[in-house]
Amino acid sequence: MFLLAQLPRNNGNDPAFQAGMVAGIVLAVIICATIPISVGVKRGHPIIGLIGSVFTIPAAILLGCLGGLPVAAVFVVIILVMGDGNAPRKRKRKRRADYLYEESYDDDDEDRPRRRRRDDW
Repeated sequence: MFLLAQLPRNNGNDPAFQAGMVAGIVLAVIICATIPISVGVKRGHPIIGLIGSVFTIPAAILLGCLGGLPVAAVFVVIILVMGDGNAPRKRKRKRRADYLYEESYDDDDEDRPRRRRRDDW
């Protein structure tokens, strides 16, 4: 009870208190917004990281690190689930015309090795 009696009554109007509050908000925004950006750039999804930081900034302004860090964690999980940006592309499925073309070969052509396809198509 003794410590509570020593607090100033108008600490919300004190310039030092307001400066500390602004510094805390700025620090929370910097810490919370850089997390999704850095993870997004590292994993190959910088745009998702920027979107995550845009959603993290208001939460960090309003609630500090208690609001900004969970929002940043949600976007980090989204980026990690998406995987690397360098994932191999799926191969094209064969069309019906390709199957019909293969069936039109004579039996004499089966012993001939097939031509290799180029991978850059």
